[in-house]
Amino acid sequence: MANIYWEKTDARRIAMGAGLNAARISFNDRSDLTWQTILERAIAEGRLMALVALVQKENPGVALLKELTEDQLLEVPTPAVADEVWEGPTESGQLEQIIGKQSTLLPVNFLEKGAQLSRSVGRVVLADGSRGTGFLIANNILITNNHVLSTVEEAAKARVEFNFQRTVEDREAAVESFSFDPTAVFLTSPRDSEGGDDWTAVRVAGNPNAKWGAVTLGKANPNIGDRAIIIQHPGGGQKQIAFYHNIVVAVTDRRVQYLTDTLEGSSGSPVFNDNWQLIAVHHMGGQFEPNSKQNRWRNQGVHINRVVKKLLADNLLTSGSTPPESFTPVSSPAVIPAVPTLSGTPEVADSGLTIAQKLALVDALLKVPTLQREGGRTAVINQLRSDIRHNIVRGDTPRDHVLNMVDTALEYPGGLDELVTLVRYFERGSLAMQAVDRLLATF
Repeated sequence: MANIYWEKTDARRIAMGAGLNAARISFNDRSDLTWQTILERAIAEGRLMALVALVQKENPGVALLKELTEDQLLEVPTPAVADEVWEGPTESGQLEQIIGKQSTLLPVNFLEKGAQLSRSVGRVVLADGSRGTGFLIANNILITNNHVLSTVEEAAKARVEFNFQRTVEDREAAVESFSFDPTAVFLTSPRDSEGGDDWTAVRVAGNPNAKWGAVTLGKANPNIGDRAIIIQHPGGGQKQIAFYHNIVVAVTDRRVQYLTDTLEGSSGSPVFNDNWQLIAVHHMGGQFEPNSKQNRWRNQGVHINRVVKKLLADNLLTSGSTPPESFTPVSSPAVIPAVPTLSGTPEVADSGLTIAQKLALVDALLKVPTLQREGGRTAVINQLRSDIRHNIVRGDTPRDHVLNMVDTALEYPGGLDELVTLVRYFERGSLAMQAVDRLLATF
């Protein structure tokens, strides 16, 4: 839409022609922002298809608009988050307290990791033409919602499409479609209204893992204030990612609730934190303050630990992910997959540290420049092996964060040695790191 009607006057004309309340729309100098608010208003007023029909009438040669008006893109309805189950903030002021002064800086490899994981996210297409989202895990199993694929019979007639998106050249990417094999694997938990957790695991026919990879499934510990990044097929359309100002606002043992400044996520989408750890399966969404001009949406996902528990019980879960064959990450001299122990430096004992020794180590590490910055701590954590990395909880302060890093590393054989070696690598002989090494030599 933004590429068709990039002038504010044209955007306003189309919005009013579709019967929208133009007074509730922010017409921005950037056409993409203008059209985001127009589409949100169209959905809120139930006028989306009227808007699309008007644009298609004026632009009959645009294929995607034709598909929309001919009901070829029908998203599986995402249930609304009822007031009685919403545990997050109910007013925008409370949300701002949660967001606080959260840093918007992320390491550059954040983009590479996201691009790799996005390959495993596909569009689920049902026999009636309705669409949802799902994602591959190991053993060619796809996870989505129960309200997307509820039965073996439904899955047998459905398919999943990978790579339904735009290329870096802004062209249509080549889509690859796979059918499901529910006779091999089909495990489901009923939707909320039936007392379940609203997810389905189903085997995909063939071997899509070989090309499209897999999302790593493991226990997660999401916290209030974490980012909630959703890779999805919104509206049943091309793949998109939502991560601007997406904030976790409530966590229970069953659900993760988060607010976004885009539309609600697509049913069955994976929800990640900013370390690209899977934390939830999106299944509900709705407007935050429907009677105001707020552009935030309240969303809810099934806590991934609920899914992991059941898959482990049924022997359907293996550790690790399968990298796609055609993805080659850009190498970086500052971030490497594994850092060898540097010669001439002290080894770290993984057990036997007294509380005083551990706290002294934390205090020494806090003087290391890399660990004083949130981005630096994240860079170190991202290079730790997955079992350690996924269990480190971000603290309220830098000291809490470093303490959690040390505590978690101590729980695993070789973990503390790996952590210190990585910090040493990033610091490259700084005076503060030399002080850490001298301290370790006394333990």
